Amino acid sequence: MKIEKLKDKKILVIGLGVEGVSVLSFLKKIKAKKVEVADIKKTKELSKEAKEALKKTGYKANLGRNYLKNIEEFDLVIKSPGIKPTTKGLEKASRISSAMEIFFANAKGKIIGITGSKGKSTTTTAIYKILKTAGKNVKIIGNIGNPVLNELNTRKTAIKKSTYYVVELSSYQLEHFPYSPDIAVLTSFFPEHLDYHGGFDNYLNAKMNIFKNQKKEDIAIIPDGFKLSFRPKSKILRFGMVRGEHFEFEKKEVASIKDIKLLGHHNLQNLLASVYVAKSLEISNENIEKGLNKMRPLPHRLNFIAQKKGIEYWDDAISTTPDSTIAALEVFSDNMGAIFLGGHDRGLDFKELAQKIIKIKVPVLVFFPKNGKKIWKEIKKIKEKDYKPKIFFAKNMLSAVRFSAQEAPRGTVVLLSTASASFSLWKDYKEQGDDFIKAVKNL
Repeated sequence: MKIEKLKDKKILVIGLGVEGVSVLSFLKKIKAKKVEVADIKKTKELSKEAKEALKKTGYKANLGRNYLKNIEEFDLVIKSPGIKPTTKGLEKASRISSAMEIFFANAKGKIIGITGSKGKSTTTTAIYKILKTAGKNVKIIGNIGNPVLNELNTRKTAIKKSTYYVVELSSYQLEHFPYSPDIAVLTSFFPEHLDYHGGFDNYLNAKMNIFKNQKKEDIAIIPDGFKLSFRPKSKILRFGMVRGEHFEFEKKEVASIKDIKLLGHHNLQNLLASVYVAKSLEISNENIEKGLNKMRPLPHRLNFIAQKKGIEYWDDAISTTPDSTIAALEVFSDNMGAIFLGGHDRGLDFKELAQKIIKIKVPVLVFFPKNGKKIWKEIKKIKEKDYKPKIFFAKNMLSAVRFSAQEAPRGTVVLLSTASASFSLWKDYKEQGDDFIKAVKNL
């Protein structure tokens, strides 16, 4: 919806997280007067930023258990992506929108959108660094941490057609989304967030929305072997694995991989996707290589934390699916000492992960609730007689780290890469990773 039309609507903003707070600031900036806020949290449970936003804007807040009681009275509902579409009461809304939808409707520059089961943030950051190196006017926004409406608060930014917006898009943001970016990238695809979307097909359809409304002149960049559920109107480019010593585009060498600081074939594949975006924008090979060489591991993505008594500790808390944990295990397949597994049970299949752990013969296995025992059962089904790992079912991070420090062989790696969502014990993977770092540093 265009900004001019928003001003006269009666709007309900649902959710007072980081994005919800940015929506309030945006609506105040454009002088929207008929605005109310709703959140299931009570006032005392809100963040400091949310409380300040309510005070600053003066908008009426509906908080607590009955926060959606008058939803049908509003012309427009702006929903935060973390609120499930199946939330009771949402069906009464006359129209549901989002911060991302408002951004796409009003931004005038070229939008590069990135989604995927894993690799979104790495690919988004790499594209940003390449474009920045090439001297482009570029903004990095979206699910990566900078709310999109922050870039529409200033009209000068909004009307600059020369601006490149590099936008990370989650499946939550893409569900029922009516827009597509000029250049759309899918980094990878495997089952995740099925509990949120209500099944595999809904998750796939959400991801495919990034291509659904593309035009003939747009570009879709997807992994080799991925089968699209429909044929988009845009030009399709497929990227594969990096082989040899260079990133290639259309069978021509673009940039060397020798100075890349990121570990793992999966990260090289993410960077290759960013190369395809850059070549589509006619960025020089020199600037592409310089931009890629500026990349460093993002927080909680195969980050080296410390070496203690001959053991290396690595934080890969972002790996909340079996596929991403398998990719991490491949990096350290020759010197794995211990791995931390388990968390919230999303009903995923752990058979391939179990096979990988048995093949490597990881000496120490640490499991978290709630599905740690489920993963161990999967391993026991197929493990060989000569594989006898030391097992520990941890109730917190400190005990997990202490056990691994005692039992992992010297000269090996202790890896936090749970293959499961973190919120059985932590609010998100970031809190889990921070807890791991703290425990390691206090050894």
